[in-house]
Amino acid sequence: MLAVVVADYLNAQIQAGAQAVQIFDTWGGILADDEYVRFALEPTKKVLSRLRRQGVPVIYYLNNGSYLAHHMDGLEVDVIGVDWRQDIGQARRTFGRSKAVQGNLDPTVLFASPRTIREKAREIMEKAGPEPGHIFNLGHGILPQTPMENAIALVNAVHEYSR
Repeated sequence: MLAVVVADYLNAQIQAGAQAVQIFDTWGGILADDEYVRFALEPTKKVLSRLRRQGVPVIYYLNNGSYLAHHMDGLEVDVIGVDWRQDIGQARRTFGRSKAVQGNLDPTVLFASPRTIREKAREIMEKAGPEPGHIFNLGHGILPQTPMENAIALVNAVHEYSR
């Protein structure tokens, strides 16, 4: 039932002009392999099969799911989001031929100094490599207590290094 509702909601977002949609699975990564397939992957496939994409990219993010990567390569999505626990270079080698990869700065890095934030952003971008298909992002959502100036420092660092 939830898969149908999620698909309807994402289709409404697409129809309203969304430039991309994301299936954000925060809890699927706590499941064992068989349970992930049954309770997360199969419903996700049902959602994807019901989408009327109209050229809108679909992003799939599974928190704490690097051990389940072998299931994600076959998903009909354009981008795989990865959390900070997975090496971004490995994710690019796993998915980079067929999908873009999004991620994966640890959100707690945004509590460090601007210098550390810049260094960590650069490390991720270097590991991801210069080829197209990497979308820099946090490895999960931004924490409510994150200082705004640190988020700005991250955006500036990504722009600086991506040039």
